[in-house]
Formats: sequence, structure tokens, C-alpha cells
Amino acid sequence: MLKDEMGFTLLESLIVISLLVIIISLFPLMTKLIGSSKNFDTHGQFELMIFMNQLNDDLLESVEMRVLDKELILIKGDGRDISYRHVEGMQVRRFAKNTGYVPMLFRVEYFQCVKDLPRLRCDVKLIDGQEASRVMMPMYGVRDEE
Repeated sequence: MLKDEMGFTLLESLIVISLLVIIISLFPLMTKLIGSSKNFDTHGQFELMIFMNQLNDDLLESVEMRVLDKELILIKGDGRDISYRHVEGMQVRRFAKNTGYVPMLFRVEYFQCVKDLPRLRCDVKLIDGQEASRVMMPMYGVRDEE
């Protein structure tokens, strides 16, 4: 037997082939994940869901609510007021104690809330046509303040 022969053993060849098979089998899954991350419809629906969840959380702790033109004011049990306003620039902003704000939703064409005590229905429509609507109710009951 010659000692100078260079080459791969059977075990080394099997390891390389098995690694290639694993990488090739994962390739379709990786391309699907990359393609789905560019799906803007899903992203918009996700933003709407997060916005509605935050609005619902604030409403749950409220004892008073006022619905104005393009604005919803919620008074929490500790006296803090939280307002959601549809402002120019197609945004819905959340104001705390009528001071600083947090932009909550962008590209908003329409934002309206309708009070039907004890429930509140809010509708949102984005400029790309995506819509969300939710009926919510405070946990502690609410006073009717106009």
C-alpha cells in the first residue's frame, strides 16, 4: 500500500455530503422567510393590531371617556388623561396629560371613535386601504361626559 496517496476518507466524504444536503434542504425555507418579510400588507395589519391593543389597554383603565372630532380623551382612575388625536400629517398621536406625545400610527386616512355606553367602537383606515375596527369596553365602567 502506498503512503503518499492524498484523498478523502469515506467518513470525510459522508460528512461533507450530509452538510450539503442540510444546507440545500433549508434553502427554500430561507427564501420563503425573506420573501414574506417584504409583505407590506402583513406589516400594516400588524401595526393596526398593535395600535388597537394599546388603545384597548388604555380604555380598560378608564373611568371617563370623551369623543370629539378626530380625538378620543380617556380619563384614567388616577385622574391622568390620555388622548388619541388624528393630526395633520396623517398620524394618530397619543398624548399624556396634554403634554408630550407619542406617534402611534402613521399613514392614517381616517380615525373615528363612536361612543355607545358602556362600549366604544373605533375605526381606523390607512391610506393604503387597510382597515381595522374594534369594539372595546372599560373594565370599571365609565361616566358619560360630553
